[in-house]
Amino acid sequence: MHRRLSLKALGAASAISIQAVQWPAQCERPAPVHSEKVPVTTHDEQPSTSWLSFQPFRNWWAGSGANADTKHFEAFQNNPSISKTGLMSWPSMQRGLQARANDEVALLNLTKEFQEVAKANDRAAVEALQTRLADLVYGPGITRAMRNKHVEQYGCVKYTDEVLLAIAEVAQGRGVVELGAGHGQWAKQLAEAFSVDIIAFDNMASLPLRGQVKPNPAFSQNVIKGDESVLLHRPDLRGRVLLLIFPDPGSMASRCLSNYTDSSAKNDTLVYVGEGRGGANADDKFFDMLETSGEWTLERTLPLEPFGTKGFERFFIFRRCSKPQ
Repeated sequence: MHRRLSLKALGAASAISIQAVQWPAQCERPAPVHSEKVPVTTHDEQPSTSWLSFQPFRNWWAGSGANADTKHFEAFQNNPSISKTGLMSWPSMQRGLQARANDEVALLNLTKEFQEVAKANDRAAVEALQTRLADLVYGPGITRAMRNKHVEQYGCVKYTDEVLLAIAEVAQGRGVVELGAGHGQWAKQLAEAFSVDIIAFDNMASLPLRGQVKPNPAFSQNVIKGDESVLLHRPDLRGRVLLLIFPDPGSMASRCLSNYTDSSAKNDTLVYVGEGRGGANADDKFFDMLETSGEWTLERTLPLEPFGTKGFERFFIFRRCSKPQ
């Protein structure tokens, strides 16, 4: 499976020693340290000419898959009686995963080039590799400064008024519990702009911008240290909507969902923001729970605005069925 990108490819990126590797798949990990030999770009940097010229193609790419994605989800939406197999493998993402596999190969090839320029102590060549790496990870013309600014303001995924309103509507009268909240940008916006009663947790083990951008007005000061175990031990969390935003690739999301359903029959609503099966988030167990357990049905999904041209995250609301189907 291709995370955004694979761990093997990430090893190649690490060898290049580029701070631009604020990989989406590693968004909850500490930001890499600047190499002394690599100049640091300020956050005032503007999109490059190549990025601006690429935007029409980006818009076409998104639009060309929109109708297929809409038809895909309409077949599953609000229909608990049909099989959900394949729900979390929508067309545009499947095309993207194929392209991502090619990017991984190209990224691994950059390692060999870096070894040569490192021996020659060729700073200009290193900087050129930085640009090529960023192109592979995020899309043409995107810089590490642009990525850092995005992560500071939004976290791993950009929120929109539409999705925040959707969360506020589904959480009305019951509140939200968020796990893996990071710096709490979504939680803060939900609380301040939409008056959502939200309790946000993060285990604080690998915040993406720890010590790098502090203080920051976009960050919440109310994120509590905690992991999925809080769902089992805190009665005040029962009945709330579970919010998972861009969870780590691994078992974190499936553990959260298991604890959520085990702790109370009132726990019946999941809001998931991320990629689908085989992407940058969660594990097969999590997607199996949504697709084949018979416990969950898709109520609503909305497109998002992924950073760059390489992401395929979406917004989902799932409802727990009264009885397994």
